[in-house]
Amino acid sequence: MGSSSMSRGRMNMSDKFVRHDVVMHKSGTEYVIILGPQDGVRLESSSEYAYMYQGFWESQGTEFWVRGKSEMEDGRFTISGRPSGAAFGRLCLTRSRDDE
Repeated sequence: MGSSSMSRGRMNMSDKFVRHDVVMHKSGTEYVIILGPQDGVRLESSSEYAYMYQGFWESQGTEFWVRGKSEMEDGRFTISGRPSGAAFGRLCLTRSRDDE
């Protein structure tokens, strides 16, 4: 019930950022999008679609942040680039390391 209705609901939505985009906060800090609304990420408190992201240069970091779609797309974040395959590999390694 939940996953099929979520998939249908997401097909017509337009997201500003997608997985692996590197975004810059207005403070100058860079982050990489781990998952987004297109992946079904939502805030529990409001059911608003959301983005999960991590500090781009934090190769040893294990912290992930989740922010609602409306806040992510209101101008405080802009796309600063798209990572290479190596950067994507770092994200996968971070996730694997946490699973051990």
